[in-house]
Amino acid sequence: MSLISPIEANYTQNLDFQQFLRGRWFSSLPHALARALFLAGRVVECRAGHSLFLEGAPPQGLYGLIQGAVHFETIDHSGRRVLFHVAGAGYWFGAISLTAQKPMMMSARAFGRVKVLHIPVFKIPNALLHTPEGARALCTLVEMRLSTLLNFVTGMRRPTAIAQVGSRLAALDRHAKENDSSLRLSVLHMTQSDLADMTGHSRQTINAIVARFQQCGFIKVARRQIVITNAAALERYCWADLNA
Repeated sequence: MSLISPIEANYTQNLDFQQFLRGRWFSSLPHALARALFLAGRVVECRAGHSLFLEGAPPQGLYGLIQGAVHFETIDHSGRRVLFHVAGAGYWFGAISLTAQKPMMMSARAFGRVKVLHIPVFKIPNALLHTPEGARALCTLVEMRLSTLLNFVTGMRRPTAIAQVGSRLAALDRHAKENDSSLRLSVLHMTQSDLADMTGHSRQTINAIVARFQQCGFIKVARRQIVITNAAALERYCWADLNA
């Protein structure tokens, strides 16, 4: 991980600051709090495969993803990788561990090169921790992350593999657009093997489902990418599959 640039004094014109303003959480912050958070961080760049933090590490502060994608993952009791989430630009993370003062629940790994704003624990602004506005903002971020978890768990309770995989892809589309309102199409930086690790299905099952979704025009698969081209139709298809 390397420091690539200081945050400019005219922060409101900073492209990284503007990126965060396209996300639902950061754009909802009071102006003074958004400014304090942004100026407390340092912009760093990570190479592909770099771990921003490992599962079990002490709280690391807050991270805001500016560019690239981060995979959140753990290892289950059988030694198999479980991919929990794939996040793109505008995503903030680290809040649950920070508020609970508990070890990190999973590892965060750069998928390709990424650029992040990192606010270490010792630089978290007092305005976030010790004012009513800051406490509400932090609780809102934690609630958003727990809501993501609930959505994913609920989707995996659907009775067919097609419905489970489609539900997860549609949820990833919603979360990507929640973090960047300028997105027209969501580009998920992941492979079909990653999708298998995320849903618990075999690579063969994933290949067949992805081929069907492509044929229907719901997604496009490129090198290390899955592009969601019609999330609404994908959702309808999955519900139809449940009722078939």
